[in-house]
Amino acid sequence: MKKLDRIMAIIMTLTGAAFLADVIWQAWEHHAHPELYVTQSAPWYLSIEAAALITAAVMAVEMIVYFVLRYVAARREKK
Repeated sequence: MKKLDRIMAIIMTLTGAAFLADVIWQAWEHHAHPELYVTQSAPWYLSIEAAALITAAVMAVEMIVYFVLRYVAARREKK
């Protein structure tokens, strides 16, 4: 059970870290080259919002998988 907890914690942490790195990169890119974003019709942070929605969905799936695996492991331990 502890091994499962560690593996799922690592997977969820990596997902969050990838999102955070992407947000930092996009914010830095906008700050470094604002002229590239002036011509766009959408705001520069729209891609961050889209990535946030995708990351939230991925994290939700990871959490569901985690709880299902915990439930199955707990049932096996009881037998």
